[in-house]
Amino acid sequence: MSEIEMDDDGAQNVELEEMLDTLKQQHGNEIIKNEDDQKKEIMNLLHDFNKIKDATQVVLGALANIDGVTIKDMHLKYNLPID
Repeated sequence: MSEIEMDDDGAQNVELEEMLDTLKQQHGNEIIKNEDDQKKEIMNLLHDFNKIKDATQVVLGALANIDGVTIKDMHLKYNLPID
């Protein structure tokens, strides 16, 4: 990269903007790929979370049935949020 002259603020800004544009062109695809990978990972984690939450609800329902209480009662008993 070139050294930036500190004499003229306008020229310095233009040079900085040109350097930024160059960096964006060089690394833009990597940034987009990382963002896409992050989005995919978040979607996978949310999918796993929902599976676990569904399984938990099945277990709570079975326990509530055994105890003869409602699922809401089970949530209160185990200090779980009521959705």
